[in-house]
Amino acid sequence: MKEFFLKINEDQGNSLLIKHIQYNVAKRVVNLKYSKYRRVDVIFDCTHDGIDIDWNDIKTARIICGISCEIIPFLREENIIKEVYAAIYKCLTKLWDSNGWNFDEINNIFADIANENYKSWFIYGKTLLSPDRKLKAYFFCDLHPSFANYHVQILSKKNELIRNILFLKGQPDLLVFFLFFKNYYWVDSDNFVLSDINREIFYVFNITSGVSVEYKPLYNSIEDCKNYVKAFEYNTTISDRLKLLNIM
Repeated sequence: MKEFFLKINEDQGNSLLIKHIQYNVAKRVVNLKYSKYRRVDVIFDCTHDGIDIDWNDIKTARIICGISCEIIPFLREENIIKEVYAAIYKCLTKLWDSNGWNFDEINNIFADIANENYKSWFIYGKTLLSPDRKLKAYFFCDLHPSFANYHVQILSKKNELIRNILFLKGQPDLLVFFLFFKNYYWVDSDNFVLSDINREIFYVFNITSGVSVEYKPLYNSIEDCKNYVKAFEYNTTISDRLKLLNIM
């Protein structure tokens, strides 16, 4: 399985509050080699009863899952988070059953999630070696209903943590951020860089001094570039984000 998505039907704002669950499940189910799905969507719907597989052609699947409207305001609470995980488990076992697959790996996945106390973390993208091949860098994110902490972790060749650099307390949908800030590379053996699609905004991660943000406007003003950074902060609303990104 390559992609796994969760959302609450016609509710973009509250769908963000379950993104931490999406990524926590996704990082596990994508490793199931026998599953050839390109994408599986689980859609929670307050107007729906039960669980129904709306589409399944073994390449993509869409599952509609009934959910109580009464829990929507409480998606940040621990007991409700556990309820959402339980509902996803039922959705996936129903999908597995429809394919005649054994549940053992699904059972193991959700047992591991419970053993980790439902804490969500995700490693985004590839691990990159420094030019001198002595260090590695990757993006590590710990996720919560209302925000995600974005880190760069720098390791030795023996996988010893050299530096953990927190560079953003951002919105919880990692894909939205990393599709905009999509370029990352080592400049030299001391500096790792993340830049936006236009290569105008640069997060520079130095193994000694930490993180700095540099602006080199090419197509936009420096004010626009700073607005783009602000757009991804955790306390920026969806509508404000779109305005800051000049989308509306």
